Amino acid sequence: MKKLFEHQLDTNKVITEETLGKLKNKTYNNGDEIKVGDKVLYAFLTDVSAESIKPIELTPMTREEPPHEILLKLITLNEDQFNLYTFDDRFQDKPTKDRLPVIRLKL
Repeated sequence: MKKLFEHQLDTNKVITEETLGKLKNKTYNNGDEIKVGDKVLYAFLTDVSAESIKPIELTPMTREEPPHEILLKLITLNEDQFNLYTFDDRFQDKPTKDRLPVIRLKL
């Protein structure tokens, strides 16, 4: 999981009193408060389960079928919360400053 966030861990700044005061939303996706000294990370959260990925891959799509929809929600988290999430390589582009990781909640 840490490798997915390597770019953000290297480049995102640590939260200071000043930046914390300017934040509109002072909580992470899981409800924990953002604190001074935290490094806020960003990801897309999907609700697609591992079980539902396989049928999407194995089912050939015909032109008459609508495309499979994958819902993504932009979330904030920090390194201490990596244990709450998991990822699937099939959803990942190489994370860069322009591409955020796609993760999902562990069950």
